[in-house]
Amino acid sequence: MRLFLMKILVGICALLLGVNGMAQFPRTVLLEVSESVYRTESEFSICAKEGLLASFSRDQLVVMSHHWDDLRLDSIDPFFKDFSKRWAKSYGFNNWKTASLDRIALNDSSTALGAGFWDDTLYHRLGKDVAVKVALPEVLYDPNYNEIYLRINAEFGADISNLGDLRIHCYVVANGLTHNQLINDEKNGICNTFKDPLDTFKVKVMAGDTYYFTGRKDFKHNNVPIQSPTGFEGEKELFPNDVKAGNQFNLVKRFPKPSGFNLSDLYVVAFLAMHTDSIATGNEVWNATQSIEFLAYDQDNPNDPNHPDNPDNPNSVYYPVNWPDGINGPGKHHSLHIFPNPLSGLGFIEYCDLDNQPVSFAIKELNGDLVKLFDVQEYNESCARHEFFVSDISPGIYMLEFQTDKDYQHILISVVR
Repeated sequence: MRLFLMKILVGICALLLGVNGMAQFPRTVLLEVSESVYRTESEFSICAKEGLLASFSRDQLVVMSHHWDDLRLDSIDPFFKDFSKRWAKSYGFNNWKTASLDRIALNDSSTALGAGFWDDTLYHRLGKDVAVKVALPEVLYDPNYNEIYLRINAEFGADISNLGDLRIHCYVVANGLTHNQLINDEKNGICNTFKDPLDTFKVKVMAGDTYYFTGRKDFKHNNVPIQSPTGFEGEKELFPNDVKAGNQFNLVKRFPKPSGFNLSDLYVVAFLAMHTDSIATGNEVWNATQSIEFLAYDQDNPNDPNHPDNPDNPNSVYYPVNWPDGINGPGKHHSLHIFPNPLSGLGFIEYCDLDNQPVSFAIKELNGDLVKLFDVQEYNESCARHEFFVSDISPGIYMLEFQTDKDYQHILISVVR
């Protein structure tokens, strides 16, 4: 069985094409479990999931349990979400003893992997470093507005040409969702999760020549995704086709806290995954992460120590060491910074080594067509910061050109709404 698995893994776990230099970031694996409150088969996957969570650290394993069953005549799964139904349909799930690990494809129609293969696949994935990492440097909550603020950061550790359609995905995930779970008494006790006796009722059921009991008990379901700020297909057009080692990109999401949930029961999952329209294949997850806690802040107070616009906040994108450079062109790329990137309204350019030269910059389409031209500036100091606005520019990827008498540079910027 393990030999069969390794043959599969050799076919589906190729290294990134077009990568120059060694990938340098450790991988965090995304396990997505097929789960249901109505199917006794869920016991197997729930027990296997709990076993992995006990054996691997949060830096190694991120878990989401999708409740996708809306086929019952009397009622749907109370934790059902449409994005979970799309997950099951897109990645070939039709039962509850399976999961996907990093959405790697086993064949042309499915990523569903039986629980007996999870350990080996997880170890194999963890043994392969990856050229990009994803982080959640800011996970905030404003109690005054009942609003969540997220900043997702992607950093590349190698040059990659022809990146393809890499997207950021984000989910809000809940623990402790209680429901009167259907349990197969014959399997009761297969792991600590189901060691307690059934407490509601039992029904005698015949399976072949064997009689056994099924029944119900209150059970807390964990790792259930309840909201997707990026949508099921993820946030697209954030990355250019060619990236360089050291490039960083940010995605910000603001949205109301899901109603009916305690903040202490919620966490955030973010991951980077390729995107294709083909069923199951070509949607591999490159890296994943999860939040630890929500930090409180007051969005009306820019001096709040956790405020994302506070330059003294070490987690803020405005904190100097966190400025993402985007894509640097020829010239003294160390002297030019643009932040934030992506940007939606106000942006800043900081440049050095001016030597009293006039400075001009413009935003252009990737084909070279002029979008916006800025006034020429001349500074006496060596370094300067200039603000600019992109609120009148349509979302997309653009080239910001920077020019002095002695230097020319360009940076790709992403305009979002």
